[in-house]
Amino acid sequence: MTSPASETPARDSAIQSPPAVLTAGQRHELARQFEQAKQLAKKSPPDFRGVHGVFSEICTLDPGNTHFVAALLENLQTAQGKTASAWFWQVWKLRLELEKAIQEKQWTKALRAGWSLLGEVPEDGQVLRQLAEICATLEHAPTQIILLRAARKLEPFTLVTLRPLAIALSETGQFAESAEVWQQLQKVVPFDPEAEAYLQILLPRKKPMFAKDQLVERIQSLVQAKMWDEAEQLMAAQAATAGIDLDLRWMGEHIVVGRAQERTEIARQLAEFRPSAASEQLVRELLNEQRRIELGVAYARYERFPSEPKSLQDLAECLKGVGNYSEALKYLEQLQKHAGWEAPALVGKAENWQRLRQFERALACYREAIARPDFLLEKLPYSQFELALFQGSNLATAMGDFQAAMAWLERVVEADPEHEEAAARLDNLRVICHKGGFPAGRPSHGE
Repeated sequence: MTSPASETPARDSAIQSPPAVLTAGQRHELARQFEQAKQLAKKSPPDFRGVHGVFSEICTLDPGNTHFVAALLENLQTAQGKTASAWFWQVWKLRLELEKAIQEKQWTKALRAGWSLLGEVPEDGQVLRQLAEICATLEHAPTQIILLRAARKLEPFTLVTLRPLAIALSETGQFAESAEVWQQLQKVVPFDPEAEAYLQILLPRKKPMFAKDQLVERIQSLVQAKMWDEAEQLMAAQAATAGIDLDLRWMGEHIVVGRAQERTEIARQLAEFRPSAASEQLVRELLNEQRRIELGVAYARYERFPSEPKSLQDLAECLKGVGNYSEALKYLEQLQKHAGWEAPALVGKAENWQRLRQFERALACYREAIARPDFLLEKLPYSQFELALFQGSNLATAMGDFQAAMAWLERVVEADPEHEEAAARLDNLRVICHKGGFPAGRPSHGE
Protein backbone atom coordinates (compact mmCIF):
# COMPACT_ATOMS: atom_id res chain seq x y z
CA MET A 1 0.00 0.00 0.00
CA THR A 2 1.52 3.31 -1.05
CA SER A 3 1.54 6.52 0.88
CA PRO A 4 -0.78 9.25 -0.35
CA ALA A 5 2.14 11.62 -0.11
CA SER A 6 4.01 9.61 -2.74
CA GLU A 7 1.09 9.94 -5.15
CA THR A 8 1.34 13.72 -5.15
CA PRO A 9 3.40 15.17 -8.01
CA ALA A 10 6.63 16.81 -6.93
CA ARG A 11 6.59 20.58 -6.82
CA ASP A 12 9.29 23.22 -6.69
CA SER A 13 10.47 23.35 -3.08
CA ALA A 14 11.14 27.06 -3.46
CA ILE A 15 7.40 27.75 -3.61
CA GLN A 16 6.53 28.62 -0.03
CA SER A 17 2.96 29.88 -0.45
CA PRO A 18 0.08 29.47 -2.88
CA PRO A 19 -0.15 32.30 -5.40
CA ALA A 20 -2.00 35.37 -4.15
CA VAL A 21 -3.59 35.83 -7.58
CA LEU A 22 -4.30 32.90 -9.89
CA THR A 23 -3.47 33.10 -13.57
CA ALA A 24 -6.07 32.34 -16.22
CA GLY A 25 -4.29 29.04 -16.87
CA GLN A 26 -4.42 28.09 -13.20
CA ARG A 27 -8.12 28.92 -12.98
CA HIS A 28 -8.76 26.81 -16.08
CA GLU A 29 -6.85 23.90 -14.55
CA LEU A 30 -8.80 24.19 -11.29
CA ALA A 31 -12.08 24.08 -13.20
CA ARG A 32 -10.87 20.98 -15.08
CA GLN A 33 -9.85 19.25 -11.85
CA PHE A 34 -13.14 20.14 -10.21
CA GLU A 35 -15.02 18.46 -13.06
CA GLN A 36 -12.73 15.46 -12.68
CA ALA A 37 -13.63 15.23 -8.98
CA LYS A 38 -17.34 15.35 -9.84
CA GLN A 39 -16.93 12.47 -12.29
CA LEU A 40 -15.08 10.39 -9.69
CA ALA A 41 -17.89 11.05 -7.21
CA LYS A 42 -20.47 9.78 -9.72
CA LYS A 43 -18.81 6.36 -10.07
CA SER A 44 -20.54 3.34 -8.65
CA PRO A 45 -19.32 2.99 -5.99
CA PRO A 46 -18.00 6.56 -5.65
CA ASP A 47 -14.22 6.92 -5.65
CA PHE A 48 -14.04 8.93 -2.44
CA ARG A 49 -10.28 8.56 -2.15
CA GLY A 50 -9.76 9.77 -5.70
CA VAL A 51 -12.08 12.72 -5.10
CA HIS A 52 -10.13 13.66 -1.99
CA GLY A 53 -6.83 13.47 -3.87
CA VAL A 54 -8.11 15.86 -6.54
CA PHE A 55 -9.63 18.25 -4.00
CA SER A 56 -6.38 18.20 -2.02
CA GLU A 57 -4.51 19.49 -5.07
CA ILE A 58 -7.19 22.09 -5.78
CA CYS A 59 -7.26 23.37 -2.19
CA THR A 60 -3.47 23.49 -2.04
CA LEU A 61 -3.34 25.83 -5.01
CA ASP A 62 -6.41 27.86 -4.01
CA PRO A 63 -7.01 27.55 -0.24
CA GLY A 64 -8.99 30.78 -0.20
CA ASN A 65 -11.80 29.29 -2.29
CA THR A 66 -14.40 28.29 0.28
CA HIS A 67 -16.43 26.43 -2.36
CA PHE A 68 -13.55 24.01 -2.95
CA VAL A 69 -12.75 23.56 0.74
CA ALA A 70 -16.41 22.95 1.60
CA ALA A 71 -16.59 20.34 -1.19
CA LEU A 72 -13.49 18.61 0.21
CA LEU A 73 -15.02 18.44 3.69
CA GLU A 74 -18.37 17.27 2.32
CA ASN A 75 -16.65 14.43 0.47
CA LEU A 76 -14.90 13.37 3.68
CA GLN A 77 -18.19 13.38 5.57
CA THR A 78 -19.95 11.35 2.88
CA ALA A 79 -17.06 8.89 2.59
CA GLN A 80 -17.28 7.98 6.29
CA GLY A 81 -13.63 6.97 6.50
CA LYS A 82 -13.30 5.44 3.01
CA THR A 83 -10.61 7.95 2.04
CA ALA A 84 -8.12 6.40 4.49
CA SER A 85 -5.61 3.94 3.04
CA ALA A 86 -2.22 4.52 4.69
CA TRP A 87 -0.45 2.48 7.35
CA PHE A 88 -0.04 4.01 10.80
CA TRP A 89 3.62 4.83 10.15
CA GLN A 90 2.66 6.66 6.94
CA VAL A 91 0.13 8.73 8.89
CA TRP A 92 2.84 9.47 11.45
CA LYS A 93 5.16 10.57 8.63
CA LEU A 94 2.51 12.90 7.25
CA ARG A 95 2.08 14.47 10.69
CA LEU A 96 5.80 15.15 10.85
CA GLU A 97 5.78 16.63 7.35
CA LEU A 98 2.93 18.94 8.29
CA GLU A 99 4.53 20.13 11.52
CA LYS A 100 7.93 20.67 9.86
CA ALA A 101 6.39 22.63 6.98
CA ILE A 102 4.50 24.83 9.44
CA GLN A 103 7.65 25.51 11.45
CA GLU A 104 9.55 26.41 8.26
CA LYS A 105 6.59 28.46 6.96
CA GLN A 106 6.51 26.39 3.79
CA TRP A 107 2.78 26.93 3.37
CA THR A 108 2.30 25.05 0.10
CA LYS A 109 4.01 21.98 1.54
CA ALA A 110 2.04 22.37 4.75
CA LEU A 111 -1.28 22.54 2.92
CA ARG A 112 -0.48 19.52 0.78
CA ALA A 113 0.54 17.48 3.81
CA GLY A 114 -2.46 18.72 5.81
CA TRP A 115 -5.08 17.83 3.19
CA SER A 116 -3.47 14.42 2.65
CA LEU A 117 -3.38 13.78 6.39
CA LEU A 118 -7.01 14.85 6.71
CA GLY A 119 -7.96 12.16 4.22
CA GLU A 120 -6.39 9.57 6.51
CA VAL A 121 -7.80 10.97 9.76
CA PRO A 122 -10.93 12.95 8.75
CA GLU A 123 -12.14 13.23 12.35
CA ASP A 124 -8.93 14.67 13.75
CA GLY A 125 -9.67 18.12 15.13
CA GLN A 126 -5.99 18.95 15.49
CA VAL A 127 -5.39 18.61 11.73
CA LEU A 128 -8.37 20.82 11.00
CA ARG A 129 -7.03 23.43 13.44
CA GLN A 130 -3.56 23.29 11.86
CA LEU A 131 -5.03 23.83 8.41
CA ALA A 132 -7.16 26.64 9.79
CA GLU A 133 -4.09 28.28 11.30
CA ILE A 134 -2.29 28.08 7.94
CA CYS A 135 -5.26 29.69 6.19
CA ALA A 136 -5.39 32.43 8.82
CA THR A 137 -1.69 33.14 8.21
CA LEU A 138 -2.41 33.35 4.48
CA GLU A 139 -5.28 35.77 5.28
CA HIS A 140 -8.02 33.40 4.15
CA ALA A 141 -10.36 34.02 7.08
CA PRO A 142 -13.49 32.48 5.46
CA THR A 143 -11.61 29.20 4.90
CA GLN A 144 -10.23 29.35 8.44
CA ILE A 145 -13.78 29.64 9.74
CA ILE A 146 -15.04 26.67 7.67
CA LEU A 147 -12.26 24.47 9.04
CA LEU A 148 -12.75 25.60 12.63
CA ARG A 149 -16.50 25.00 12.37
CA ALA A 150 -15.73 21.46 11.22
CA ALA A 151 -13.37 21.01 14.18
CA ARG A 152 -16.03 22.36 16.53
CA LYS A 153 -18.53 19.76 15.34
CA LEU A 154 -16.04 17.06 16.25
CA GLU A 155 -15.00 18.63 19.56
CA PRO A 156 -17.71 21.05 20.73
CA PHE A 157 -15.99 22.14 23.95
CA THR A 158 -12.34 22.38 22.91
CA LEU A 159 -10.90 25.78 23.83
CA VAL A 160 -8.21 25.75 21.15
CA THR A 161 -11.02 25.50 18.59
CA LEU A 162 -13.61 27.78 20.15
CA ARG A 163 -11.37 30.75 20.88
CA PRO A 164 -9.87 31.26 17.38
CA LEU A 165 -13.26 30.54 15.82
CA ALA A 166 -14.98 33.19 17.95
CA ILE A 167 -12.28 35.75 17.14
CA ALA A 168 -12.34 34.97 13.41
CA LEU A 169 -16.14 35.27 13.30
CA SER A 170 -16.00 38.66 15.01
CA GLU A 171 -13.32 39.88 12.58
CA THR A 172 -15.51 38.97 9.61
CA GLY A 173 -18.64 40.66 10.95
CA GLN A 174 -20.49 37.49 11.97
CA PHE A 175 -21.26 38.93 15.37
CA ALA A 176 -24.23 36.77 16.37
CA GLU A 177 -22.38 33.49 15.75
CA SER A 178 -19.26 34.86 17.42
CA ALA A 179 -21.27 35.65 20.54
CA GLU A 180 -22.77 32.16 20.51
CA VAL A 181 -19.28 30.58 20.34
CA TRP A 182 -18.00 32.78 23.17
CA GLN A 183 -20.99 31.72 25.26
CA GLN A 184 -20.17 28.09 24.54
CA LEU A 185 -16.58 28.73 25.60
CA GLN A 186 -17.88 30.17 28.88
CA LYS A 187 -19.45 26.82 29.65
CA VAL A 188 -15.90 25.44 29.74
CA VAL A 189 -14.29 28.46 31.40
CA PRO A 190 -17.11 30.32 33.21
CA PHE A 191 -15.17 33.49 34.01
CA ASP A 192 -12.92 33.71 30.99
CA PRO A 193 -11.96 37.44 30.84
CA GLU A 194 -11.57 37.54 27.05
CA ALA A 195 -14.97 35.98 26.50
CA GLU A 196 -16.58 38.42 28.92
CA ALA A 197 -14.92 41.40 27.19
CA TYR A 198 -16.05 40.25 23.76
CA LEU A 199 -19.61 39.55 24.89
CA GLN A 200 -19.92 43.00 26.44
CA ILE A 201 -19.23 44.41 22.98
CA LEU A 202 -21.12 41.84 20.91
CA LEU A 203 -24.20 41.72 23.13
CA PRO A 204 -24.78 45.25 24.41
CA ARG A 205 -27.44 45.43 27.09
CA LYS A 206 -30.79 46.55 25.77
CA LYS A 207 -33.53 47.80 28.04
CA PRO A 208 -36.88 47.90 26.29
CA MET A 209 -39.20 50.78 27.11
CA PHE A 210 -42.38 48.99 27.82
CA ALA A 211 -45.38 49.09 25.75
CA LYS A 212 -47.87 51.67 25.03
CA ASP A 213 -51.14 50.97 23.32
CA GLN A 214 -50.33 52.56 19.95
CA LEU A 215 -48.45 50.32 17.55
CA VAL A 216 -46.08 53.06 16.38
CA GLU A 217 -45.18 53.87 19.99
CA ARG A 218 -44.52 50.20 20.72
CA ILE A 219 -42.23 49.90 17.69
CA GLN A 220 -40.53 53.17 18.61
CA SER A 221 -39.92 51.79 22.10
CA LEU A 222 -38.17 48.76 20.61
CA VAL A 223 -36.15 50.93 18.22
CA GLN A 224 -34.98 53.14 21.07
CA ALA A 225 -33.89 49.99 22.89
CA LYS A 226 -32.07 48.86 19.70
CA MET A 227 -34.10 45.66 19.60
CA TRP A 228 -34.12 45.56 15.81
CA ASP A 229 -35.41 42.03 15.26
CA GLU A 230 -38.34 42.45 17.63
CA ALA A 231 -39.28 45.78 16.03
CA GLU A 232 -39.14 44.23 12.56
CA GLN A 233 -41.34 41.33 13.62
CA LEU A 234 -43.95 43.71 15.02
CA MET A 235 -43.89 45.74 11.80
CA ALA A 236 -44.21 42.60 9.67
CA ALA A 237 -47.27 41.51 11.64
CA GLN A 238 -48.86 44.91 11.08
CA ALA A 239 -48.03 44.89 7.37
CA ALA A 240 -49.66 41.50 6.97
CA THR A 241 -52.96 42.78 8.35
CA ALA A 242 -53.26 46.47 7.60
CA GLY A 243 -50.28 47.51 5.48
CA ILE A 244 -47.62 50.08 6.34
CA ASP A 245 -48.44 53.77 6.70
CA LEU A 246 -45.96 56.64 6.61
CA ASP A 247 -45.15 56.50 10.32
CA LEU A 248 -44.33 52.81 10.14
CA ARG A 249 -42.23 53.31 7.01
CA TRP A 250 -40.27 55.93 8.92
CA MET A 251 -39.72 53.49 11.77
CA GLY A 252 -38.67 50.80 9.31
CA GLU A 253 -35.98 53.10 7.97
CA HIS A 254 -34.82 53.79 11.52
CA ILE A 255 -34.47 50.05 12.05
CA VAL A 256 -32.38 49.52 8.90
CA VAL A 257 -30.09 52.45 9.65
CA GLY A 258 -29.87 51.70 13.36
CA ARG A 259 -28.87 48.09 12.81
CA ALA A 260 -26.14 49.17 10.35
CA GLN A 261 -24.84 51.78 12.79
CA GLU A 262 -24.78 49.26 15.62
CA ARG A 263 -22.78 46.77 13.52
CA THR A 264 -20.24 49.47 12.70
CA GLU A 265 -19.96 50.45 16.35
CA ILE A 266 -19.46 46.82 17.41
CA ALA A 267 -16.71 46.47 14.81
CA ARG A 268 -15.05 49.66 16.07
CA GLN A 269 -15.07 48.46 19.67
CA LEU A 270 -13.69 45.07 18.65
CA ALA A 271 -10.92 46.75 16.66
CA GLU A 272 -10.00 48.82 19.72
CA PHE A 273 -10.09 45.77 21.98
CA ARG A 274 -8.08 43.52 19.64
CA PRO A 275 -6.36 45.56 16.91
CA SER A 276 -5.60 43.71 13.69
CA ALA A 277 -5.56 44.36 9.96
CA ALA A 278 -8.69 42.22 9.60
CA SER A 279 -10.64 44.08 12.29
CA GLU A 280 -9.66 47.47 10.83
CA GLN A 281 -10.70 46.32 7.37
CA LEU A 282 -14.03 45.16 8.77
CA VAL A 283 -14.65 48.61 10.28
CA ARG A 284 -14.05 50.20 6.89
CA GLU A 285 -16.33 47.73 5.12
CA LEU A 286 -19.18 48.09 7.61
CA LEU A 287 -18.84 51.88 7.64
CA ASN A 288 -19.09 51.95 3.84
CA GLU A 289 -22.12 49.66 4.02
CA GLN A 290 -23.68 51.89 6.70
CA ARG A 291 -23.14 54.97 4.57
CA ARG A 292 -24.75 53.32 1.54
CA ILE A 293 -27.77 52.37 3.64
CA GLU A 294 -28.01 55.88 5.10
CA LEU A 295 -27.82 57.35 1.59
CA GLY A 296 -30.61 55.08 0.37
CA VAL A 297 -32.85 56.07 3.27
CA ALA A 298 -31.99 59.77 2.90
CA TYR A 299 -32.83 59.72 -0.80
CA ALA A 300 -36.13 57.93 -0.16
CA ARG A 301 -37.09 60.57 2.41
CA TYR A 302 -36.07 63.36 0.05
CA GLU A 303 -38.31 61.89 -2.65
CA ARG A 304 -41.21 61.86 -0.19
CA PHE A 305 -40.52 65.39 1.09
CA PRO A 306 -38.45 67.23 -1.55
CA SER A 307 -39.21 70.66 -0.11
CA GLU A 308 -38.28 69.80 3.50
CA PRO A 309 -34.96 71.47 4.50
CA LYS A 310 -34.04 68.57 6.81
CA SER A 311 -34.44 66.11 3.93
CA LEU A 312 -32.09 68.23 1.81
CA GLN A 313 -29.51 68.52 4.58
CA ASP A 314 -29.57 64.79 5.41
CA LEU A 315 -29.23 63.82 1.74
CA ALA A 316 -26.33 66.21 1.23
CA GLU A 317 -24.61 64.86 4.35
CA CYS A 318 -24.98 61.27 3.16
CA LEU A 319 -23.68 62.13 -0.30
CA LYS A 320 -20.65 63.70 1.33
CA GLY A 321 -20.21 60.52 3.40
CA VAL A 322 -19.93 58.35 0.27
CA GLY A 323 -17.61 60.83 -1.44
CA ASN A 324 -20.07 62.32 -3.95
CA TYR A 325 -19.20 65.92 -3.13
CA SER A 326 -20.37 67.51 -6.38
CA GLU A 327 -23.83 65.99 -6.01
CA ALA A 328 -23.99 67.06 -2.36
CA LEU A 329 -23.36 70.67 -3.42
CA LYS A 330 -26.48 70.61 -5.63
CA TYR A 331 -28.74 69.86 -2.66
CA LEU A 332 -26.91 72.35 -0.44
CA GLU A 333 -27.63 75.05 -3.02
CA GLN A 334 -31.32 74.22 -2.61
CA LEU A 335 -30.99 74.17 1.17
CA GLN A 336 -29.44 77.64 1.18
CA LYS A 337 -32.66 79.07 -0.26
CA HIS A 338 -34.63 78.07 2.86
CA ALA A 339 -34.87 80.74 5.53
CA GLY A 340 -33.02 79.76 8.71
CA TRP A 341 -30.90 77.16 6.93
CA GLU A 342 -28.39 79.45 5.26
CA ALA A 343 -25.58 78.93 7.78
CA PRO A 344 -25.75 75.11 7.82
CA ALA A 345 -25.91 75.11 4.01
CA LEU A 346 -22.84 77.34 3.73
CA VAL A 347 -20.90 75.20 6.20
CA GLY A 348 -21.82 72.10 4.19
CA LYS A 349 -20.76 73.77 0.95
CA ALA A 350 -17.43 74.76 2.48
CA GLU A 351 -16.74 71.18 3.55
CA ASN A 352 -17.56 69.77 0.12
CA TRP A 353 -15.58 72.41 -1.79
CA GLN A 354 -12.62 71.67 0.48
CA ARG A 355 -12.81 67.96 -0.34
CA LEU A 356 -12.93 68.86 -4.03
CA ARG A 357 -9.74 70.89 -3.42
CA GLN A 358 -11.49 74.10 -4.41
CA PHE A 359 -9.92 75.94 -1.49
CA GLU A 360 -10.79 79.50 -2.48
CA ARG A 361 -14.46 78.60 -2.79
CA ALA A 362 -14.34 76.66 0.47
CA LEU A 363 -12.79 79.57 2.39
CA ALA A 364 -15.32 81.99 0.90
CA CYS A 365 -18.16 79.77 2.15
CA TYR A 366 -16.63 79.56 5.61
CA ARG A 367 -16.31 83.36 5.69
CA GLU A 368 -19.89 83.87 4.60
CA ALA A 369 -21.24 81.32 7.08
CA ILE A 370 -19.24 82.55 10.08
CA ALA A 371 -20.11 86.18 9.33
CA ARG A 372 -23.83 85.50 9.44
CA PRO A 373 -25.73 86.70 12.52
CA ASP A 374 -27.42 83.29 12.79
CA PHE A 375 -24.09 81.48 13.11
CA LEU A 376 -24.64 81.03 16.84
CA LEU A 377 -24.69 78.16 19.29
CA GLU A 378 -28.46 78.27 19.59
CA LYS A 379 -28.88 78.26 15.81
CA LEU A 380 -26.51 75.44 14.88
CA PRO A 381 -25.74 72.14 16.55
CA TYR A 382 -22.79 72.84 18.83
CA SER A 383 -20.52 70.25 17.20
CA GLN A 384 -21.21 71.65 13.73
CA PHE A 385 -20.56 75.21 14.95
CA GLU A 386 -17.26 74.25 16.56
CA LEU A 387 -16.11 72.04 13.69
CA ALA A 388 -16.83 74.72 11.09
CA LEU A 389 -14.77 77.27 12.99
CA PHE A 390 -11.91 74.82 13.51
CA GLN A 391 -11.83 73.55 9.93
CA GLY A 392 -12.21 77.07 8.59
CA SER A 393 -9.31 78.28 10.72
CA ASN A 394 -7.09 75.46 9.45
CA LEU A 395 -7.92 76.35 5.86
CA ALA A 396 -7.40 80.07 6.49
CA THR A 397 -4.01 79.31 8.06
CA ALA A 398 -2.97 77.21 5.06
CA MET A 399 -3.96 80.05 2.74
CA GLY A 400 -2.13 82.71 4.77
CA ASP A 401 -5.10 84.52 6.29
CA PHE A 402 -3.81 84.49 9.86
CA GLN A 403 -6.17 87.14 11.20
CA ALA A 404 -9.29 85.18 10.22
CA ALA A 405 -7.71 81.95 11.47
CA MET A 406 -6.97 83.48 14.88
CA ALA A 407 -10.40 85.05 15.17
CA TRP A 408 -12.12 81.75 14.45
CA LEU A 409 -9.85 79.78 16.78
CA GLU A 410 -10.54 82.28 19.56
CA ARG A 411 -14.24 81.60 19.13
CA VAL A 412 -13.60 77.86 19.36
CA VAL A 413 -11.58 78.24 22.57
CA GLU A 414 -14.18 80.62 24.00
CA ALA A 415 -16.94 78.11 23.31
CA ASP A 416 -14.88 75.08 24.33
CA PRO A 417 -12.03 75.91 26.76
CA GLU A 418 -11.00 72.24 26.85
CA HIS A 419 -10.32 72.10 23.10
CA GLU A 420 -6.56 71.62 23.52
CA GLU A 421 -5.72 71.39 19.83
CA ALA A 422 -7.49 74.68 19.06
CA ALA A 423 -5.71 76.39 21.96
CA ALA A 424 -2.32 75.09 20.82
CA ARG A 425 -2.93 76.21 17.23
CA LEU A 426 -4.01 79.62 18.46
CA ASP A 427 -0.81 80.02 20.50
CA ASN A 428 1.30 79.02 17.49
CA LEU A 429 -0.51 81.50 15.26
CA ARG A 430 0.08 84.31 17.74
CA VAL A 431 3.80 83.51 17.75
CA ILE A 432 3.86 83.49 13.95
CA CYS A 433 2.03 86.81 13.75
CA HIS A 434 4.30 88.36 16.36
CA LYS A 435 7.47 87.27 14.55
CA GLY A 436 6.12 88.33 11.18
CA GLY A 437 4.96 91.71 12.37
CA PHE A 438 1.29 90.94 11.73
CA PRO A 439 -1.33 92.28 14.11
CA ALA A 440 -2.24 89.64 16.67
CA GLY A 441 -5.12 91.39 18.27
CA ARG A 442 -8.58 89.95 18.14
CA PRO A 443 -10.50 90.99 15.00
CA SER A 444 -14.26 91.05 14.82
CA HIS A 445 -16.14 87.75 14.57
CA GLY A 446 -17.20 88.48 11.04
CA GLU A 447 -13.67 88.23 9.62
